[in-house]
Amino acid sequence: MDKEVYLQLREKYKKIKPDRVKENISEYSLKEQTIAEIWYKSLFDRRNLTSVDGRKVIIVSVGEYNTVSVPDFVNAKIIVDGKEYSGDVEVHKNRSDWFKHKHHKNSLYKNVILHVFYNNDTRTPVKEDIIELCLKDRINPEFFEEDSELFYSSKESLCGKSIQIKDYNLLEQLILSAAEARLNIKSEQFFCWFKTKTKEEQMLYERICETFGYSNNRDNFLLISKIAPIKKIRKIVKRYRLKEQKIIVDTIFFCVSGLLNRKDVLEHLPQYYISLKTLWEKEIKKYFKKTIDSSRWRYYKTRPVNYPERRIAALSMFVSKIINVELQKLLLGLIKLKDEKDILVHIKNFLYQPPEGYFAKHCRFGGKEFSREYPLWGMEKVSSLLANVIFPYLVYKSKQTKDEQLYKKVIKIYTLLDIKEKNSIAEKFLSSIILYPEYRKYFLSKNIFIQGLLQIYKDFCEPNRGICKNCFLPEILKYEINQEDKSIKFLEL
Repeated sequence: MDKEVYLQLREKYKKIKPDRVKENISEYSLKEQTIAEIWYKSLFDRRNLTSVDGRKVIIVSVGEYNTVSVPDFVNAKIIVDGKEYSGDVEVHKNRSDWFKHKHHKNSLYKNVILHVFYNNDTRTPVKEDIIELCLKDRINPEFFEEDSELFYSSKESLCGKSIQIKDYNLLEQLILSAAEARLNIKSEQFFCWFKTKTKEEQMLYERICETFGYSNNRDNFLLISKIAPIKKIRKIVKRYRLKEQKIIVDTIFFCVSGLLNRKDVLEHLPQYYISLKTLWEKEIKKYFKKTIDSSRWRYYKTRPVNYPERRIAALSMFVSKIINVELQKLLLGLIKLKDEKDILVHIKNFLYQPPEGYFAKHCRFGGKEFSREYPLWGMEKVSSLLANVIFPYLVYKSKQTKDEQLYKKVIKIYTLLDIKEKNSIAEKFLSSIILYPEYRKYFLSKNIFIQGLLQIYKDFCEPNRGICKNCFLPEILKYEINQEDKSIKFLEL
């Protein structure tokens, strides 16, 4: 089996069972808590947002998670038809839940400015001065690969009962084929992105910045990449001597992000903070008309080592490395090294950001130090960046230039990637299709297996979450495949 056969299976399945995730997502495991997580992490399309009554809505800040009282979020900021509002946000699965929960009779909800829900199941507005926002048709399931807990079905799968030990060799072929197919599917996105007027390097830079944001702050890191495009950063930095360039890049990222304007870092400020702030006010601020509101940054359910400040420091270190060479030329230059193992070592070392500088032992400005140093961007995240951005881009480049040798080299490096990226959706999915724990360890031992499992789950399980009887994933292993002409005989459909 190879990627072409897998893609044929995928297309055949789509014709038999159209993807119903977007239109029917609420029928699966979508709960009020899930909607709250989606809102908090902005895991929805924020472009051209309009309220239920047709007003234009811009979200400045989703607010802070209220874990001690009600409503769900406090200190949110939105702009409605050009007017700014600050206040609370209440989240529900259904619009009618506002009345079912009797919020209209509770004074604790008097400061609510925005009501967010998934199902618009009633025409009755909650209150005249409360903006209402429906998220249906704006939730993209692709956002959930780092947040699998949100949508993973807990129901017992039928696959494990159907797939036996004798089938595991074919299952491995299927997973490897799905992994290569996944790389090709992701590469197609670059063809779409590069149709815009945005320069190729800038678009690649934006995709990388998104990855540095994790799921919690992906949108904020993308916004940084647009406010501070790579070409502009390079132009500013080249005005300074080589030894000063790193601090200039740090200043740009930390100040554009708004993280030097937080009210909770006014005491015990480190010299590093003061240096950045001073440099910004005296020299760099004049180049930027916009900065991000500090209230947009999310910390809830985030480990301190993954706080936005450390991710910003990691991104700044990465950009400092590419400040004097175009990113795509650098990647293509690395890939031309003869030995694939050497190429992988070079790329991993280039993307890895070691524990250096102030944030090696800090998660925010001021406060206590960690007991030890932590990398700013570890090897596990390097693996994610390679699999989701770098390798898909290089596959895109091989297709664009019709360079078959480049494609083969990228696939070979892809298979050699030995960093195991932890992903709970792959682990849970694997436990549902392989009932024997001693075999699961092998299928979680390589990154390429993780990628293949994610693609199979996305293609066959996600559209039918909770309705396993409608899925023919177990039947795939019974297909008779003619390897010569890549034709597929469906034996039991």
